[in-house]
Amino acid sequence: MGGTLEKRMSFPLAVVDDVKKAVLDHATKPFIIGYRLSPEERENPGITMEETLELVDKLADQDLDYLHNSVGGFWNGSIRDDNIRHPKLL
Repeated sequence: MGGTLEKRMSFPLAVVDDVKKAVLDHATKPFIIGYRLSPEERENPGITMEETLELVDKLADQDLDYLHNSVGGFWNGSIRDDNIRHPKLL
């Protein structure tokens, strides 16, 4: 789904809403809900760190139990921007 960032965020936010509704309707025991994402895509155009941070802000308002950002390694920095890298990796 292309378009503006706001339009592109509508799908993941709709998924979160639907999962939360399913848990409310069907879970008989406590059930944690989280969201896993990769913060960047190497391709251009692709997801940028700035866009991910905006999505994370929206997800933070969704009353989730956790967010899991997958970056391949604890010390990894940006895969698109050489200026956003951990000093040990330079």
